[in-house]
Amino acid sequence: MSEEQARDDNPVPAGADVARRRAGWWDTAFVLCTLAVVSLRFVILRRGGAPPTIDAGNWLAFGDAILGNGVRSPTIVYPPLVPLLTKGFVSLFGLTNGVALLAALSSAAPAVGVFIALRCLKLRAASLLPALLVLGASSVGEATAWGGFPQLIGLGLAPVALVLFDRVLRNWRWGDALAGGITFAAVFATSHMIGLIVAAAVLALQGPALLQEGGVPADWRRRVAAFALVTLPSVWLIPVYWSLATTSALGVSAPSSPNSLTWSNLLGQVEFLYRDSPWLWRFLLPLGILAPLLLWRHWRTPLWRVTTALLLATLSVTAVYREARFLYLLTLVAGLGLAAWVMRGLEALRTDPGAAAGSSSPLRVVAAAGLVILTAGIGFQFLRSTPFFQQQRDHYAILTPGLVSGIQYVADTTEPETLVAVTSLNNAPLGWWVEAIAQRPTIYGSPLRWLSFADEITRASIANELFVPPFPTAERLEFAKNAGIEIILIPTMWTFYDEAAVDTLARAEPPAVLRLNSDVTVIRPDAGSP
Repeated sequence: MSEEQARDDNPVPAGADVARRRAGWWDTAFVLCTLAVVSLRFVILRRGGAPPTIDAGNWLAFGDAILGNGVRSPTIVYPPLVPLLTKGFVSLFGLTNGVALLAALSSAAPAVGVFIALRCLKLRAASLLPALLVLGASSVGEATAWGGFPQLIGLGLAPVALVLFDRVLRNWRWGDALAGGITFAAVFATSHMIGLIVAAAVLALQGPALLQEGGVPADWRRRVAAFALVTLPSVWLIPVYWSLATTSALGVSAPSSPNSLTWSNLLGQVEFLYRDSPWLWRFLLPLGILAPLLLWRHWRTPLWRVTTALLLATLSVTAVYREARFLYLLTLVAGLGLAAWVMRGLEALRTDPGAAAGSSSPLRVVAAAGLVILTAGIGFQFLRSTPFFQQQRDHYAILTPGLVSGIQYVADTTEPETLVAVTSLNNAPLGWWVEAIAQRPTIYGSPLRWLSFADEITRASIANELFVPPFPTAERLEFAKNAGIEIILIPTMWTFYDEAAVDTLARAEPPAVLRLNSDVTVIRPDAGSP
């Protein structure tokens, strides 16, 4: 029988064909919106002629270290995916364009993850609005602007990994187990913070499934094999996480840290993350978080299980570590919870018994009004988020073309072992960029709360003691010489930059100061000629 005859004998139902076409429309709409947002963010990020973000310098320096070309202590480690991606993008597209492009693409990852996860759950129309809500969220823009690429990519992988694991718990198929294992490995290779949340969510998913068994299942061998397929792809990351566990605080604040969350600052932190459209998120965030409770009758659905597991994991880990960065997970929870509400609203529109008689029940009217208001709110968020993202980008972009030239000057005129000192800038560790661009060992000023490893905390402590205003003075330069520092970089935008003191040092014989440009000054503590 030919393929044409087979199709004629087994025609596709008209309703199924229409449903597939409509699903294609939702997919196309999401792809077009995502491309538009990524393009706009890329254009904004590359403005200014210098690489954006704070943390991208850190990822670039990590990439050099992973490839064996770095200047960092081997005790400083990180999951490898984002450092290698950063290094690859910079190698292909240049420093500014490479960082900007990776940042723009990473900013779409949470929305793409929500959309794929919902499509894996066979949701069609209900997948678009939640994904667009996440795509335009100011919390996503905030993480993009400061360079949280691991967190953003991890947020995109997390819902897909949990949907796949929930599927494994229901069918124990080896194909699903392998797909879930690869996705889990990608999460842990991207971000230890998101990995911690995903691990907690897996426990939340697995607990009810084990309780329902009521004993040892007959197919326990198959299940053991499936679990092995889930865990094996992550085995190669054990050395990385062992090093993280033994040499750092895993990048999270101790509960006693002044930077930790408390009941008094919790609402302020949440408001800060969603400050571009606060009225929208004051409504949608509680609605999404409360969805598992208010829609508890649907506890047998995969969407309810995944949303509940992610919510419980986020709340429990945040309560233990009291770290504000875990609040970014609430954007995912809100998106998934919103999908449940959208699905209920669409069901009300389709199944309203009064529709056939030409009338509408109050439930149908409420559902229609809710979907219209939600669509309008998300559209307004996009109108607000683009100019607001420009502000976020400018706030966290500490590099200027002049600073990049100064760092490159250090790379071009010093030996590889030259010890460089650099101030912080806007309370951010500018030294990450010196390590990345100049590839010189660096002592850099920074608030210690941003640092996790003993080696970088030690170096930052030396720098913080060095750059005590007034600076530069003979006493401070003597301190620098005793610390083995040969080059000092001072951005003229530094809060404590002292033009008069720099002028005095510049008139010394031999001169110890070189003003490279209006953005940066170079000082040699030994008063040698630059």
